[in-house]
Amino acid sequence: MPDFESTYVTQLLSELRMGIVGKSKLSQPSYLKAVKNLEAFLRTYFNADSFPKESTLADWMVFMRQQGLSPKTALHYYDKVSSLYNKTSCAIASSTFQTFKEIIKEQIESSVDNFNNDLLNKVQRITKAASSQSNELSLATDILLYSLIYRGMPVADIAKLKTANVDRTDTEVAEIVRRQASPARKYLFDLNQSRLTARQLNAAVENKILNLFQHYDIPIAHSIDNTIKSIIAQCAIRCGMSGSEVLAILGKAPLEMTLLSSCSKAELEEATTTALYSTVKSWFFDNPRRWYPMKLRARVTYQEMQDHVRKYYDDKCPFEFFYPYDEIKKRIGKKLVTESVPVIKDIVFFRARVTDIFPLFCKIGDIAWCYTTTGKPGGDYAAIPRHQFERFQETIGQFTSDYEVAPIGGFEPEEGERVVVLSGLLADREFDISKIEDGDNTVFQLRMIGDNGIQWRTRARKHQLKTTNAGGNG
Repeated sequence: MPDFESTYVTQLLSELRMGIVGKSKLSQPSYLKAVKNLEAFLRTYFNADSFPKESTLADWMVFMRQQGLSPKTALHYYDKVSSLYNKTSCAIASSTFQTFKEIIKEQIESSVDNFNNDLLNKVQRITKAASSQSNELSLATDILLYSLIYRGMPVADIAKLKTANVDRTDTEVAEIVRRQASPARKYLFDLNQSRLTARQLNAAVENKILNLFQHYDIPIAHSIDNTIKSIIAQCAIRCGMSGSEVLAILGKAPLEMTLLSSCSKAELEEATTTALYSTVKSWFFDNPRRWYPMKLRARVTYQEMQDHVRKYYDDKCPFEFFYPYDEIKKRIGKKLVTESVPVIKDIVFFRARVTDIFPLFCKIGDIAWCYTTTGKPGGDYAAIPRHQFERFQETIGQFTSDYEVAPIGGFEPEEGERVVVLSGLLADREFDISKIEDGDNTVFQLRMIGDNGIQWRTRARKHQLKTTNAGGNG
């Protein structure tokens, strides 16, 4: 991060703001928005002193698209800053602004939009439902997963993988091996490798992925491998990474992402690159079991709902249900009778992975429905924040199987576990412990992946934390 007390960036931003004063009062707000956006970018950019180098301008455009600005608005801000910059003492005799604008305009005119959230949501539906895919799609899904885990590994190379050579230390890789490996076959994926030539094998594996993408209406960008690289790049940008950091992860930009190819590859240590990519992986693969509220339809009982679910899932039901009762004692004549009354009559809480919810309500939608964040069908399912659900259980004095209690100091948080901060500005927020530093005081480095996919980091002391699950699964 630049030193804003004495650097070129400080002077540049100051002169840009001074230049706004000379503009008409009607246009000043527009210029101010543009400069504020540039300032927000430069304060987080690793090579801010290089502004307005073409690669820095490219990263700024990526930054604006991250924020959800349309190409038209981004170009508007670009033009405003360009006109102000040319009148500062920092300006150099260069046509960088004009030259780079032609690159941006060419991208827009060719209708190449590299920030397609709908595409990423489709891919996420594939990756998070990998364990429940049909046999026809399961093989292709796991090949795609393997490529995503290893930063876009070519599918032709994945087709040749031998089970004995696969590193299973990664949890997701171990799951793929569990689903696909066979003692009767030396290759991890069943593609009839021994019967095919190299060219036939490449065509076979690409055809598998092509069918998967067509099934989910995912367009192909030049080739299967390039499409996967494009998906990774878009996800990394959605997670808040700069274009330069994306290039550090992938090595080079996907073919159609001309804006990204204008960025300069950030010089990062491998450990930093790996940490950045772990954020991308978690976006695709993180699918924890969480609690959701279900609404029973009129005159449907909890027992009827359970019986209905058992018809479809037998002993392999992936759901845990919580329907708390209050025990009310009544005196009838000389007898003391105990009656069980639901705490909330028509609400059932259930614990599930988000990918299991839609299939469930396809089966029981006639007797119950799940609440959504929008309150309308088609919205995201409304997961209950863990700390709120724990408070509810504490209030009624009844607890689910994942609720854990211990004396103060009884839990020793470990790296990889999920915790809740108890005090300060970030109180009641959930984080993952990414590092623990032991000294006179134990300090935890925490990581939070927000709903918008942006990574946050903070530091906290031991007294500010409580574990949410001793197993670390959230």
